[in-house]
Amino acid sequence: MTTVTANAEGAREVAEGGLPAKRRDLGLLVALDALLQAESVTAAACRMSVSAPAMSRTLHRIREALRDPVLVRTGRRMVLTPRALALRDRVHSLVREAELLLAPEARTSPAEARRSLGIAAGDGYAGALAPRLAAAARAEAAGVTFRFLPQDEPHLVEGRADIGVGEIPRDVPGLTVESLFPDHYVGVARAQHPFADGEVTVGQFQAAEHVTVDGTVDGPVGAAVAARGLRRKVVASVTDRISALLMVADTEAVAVLPAVSVRQAVDALGLRLFTPPVRVAPVAVRMAWHPRHEADPAHLWLRRWLREILAVPACTAAPRATAAPEPEWAAG
Repeated sequence: MTTVTANAEGAREVAEGGLPAKRRDLGLLVALDALLQAESVTAAACRMSVSAPAMSRTLHRIREALRDPVLVRTGRRMVLTPRALALRDRVHSLVREAELLLAPEARTSPAEARRSLGIAAGDGYAGALAPRLAAAARAEAAGVTFRFLPQDEPHLVEGRADIGVGEIPRDVPGLTVESLFPDHYVGVARAQHPFADGEVTVGQFQAAEHVTVDGTVDGPVGAAVAARGLRRKVVASVTDRISALLMVADTEAVAVLPAVSVRQAVDALGLRLFTPPVRVAPVAVRMAWHPRHEADPAHLWLRRWLREILAVPACTAAPRATAAPEPEWAAG
């Protein structure tokens, strides 16, 4: 049974002969509206698809609650009491508002949406997503804009971001997680670097200067190198991949990074890709969102486009390093 506790206003109504200050069946409110609108027990019963005796019993409960007859017989017809007349419009408005509140939300098409969607994107992935999402919005949802934030679980849980994309764990408490693709590692060097001229040997790789990300010399690449019994000459460790690429563009240092996360910057800086002689396990790229967005039409549209953009793994380096080839996911 749905119940409601009378507030201060309800308590005042008690003193004036209104609802008792205790829990009441809100179903009586719907029945009261039918009686007030129909001004007839039989007609109200038809409106509510119940029998006349059942409606008569409900009227008795309403009379007890309101301490008012509500409907009284005058000759061959029933008429509303002054108290019932005073309540009629208010009760009808409350019932109508409740019906609208409980009705399924009308789905807004992407073309009609006016919305800012927050995306908590992992290091470098905003560059891979922003151009394609902007193009999708121009074509299908001109009123939709995007806000890119650092990848951070609290952004999703607390509502600052609508979805997260990047190196997200498979299981995150309180979030729905969906796998997208494995982002394979590629080597990156400037166009004038010796690695741009051909296949890179293990010896060359060890002798080269390296820049790493996340402020450490370890990580997936360092672990793969150590597993082969090799060592790298790390000359700098930076906090993000874009900083690493800027250093690569201006020095003889090289970097080994997930391909999609650096795709846009590699092209913009005129860098070259090479195949590292050490295999590094790919990064599992996933998207995550709070379950409250599960049926949101704008969120469904966003997830569809994220799947389309990131459905096909990015380019992998060719044996001979050249200008970075266009990946399949960037076509069309």
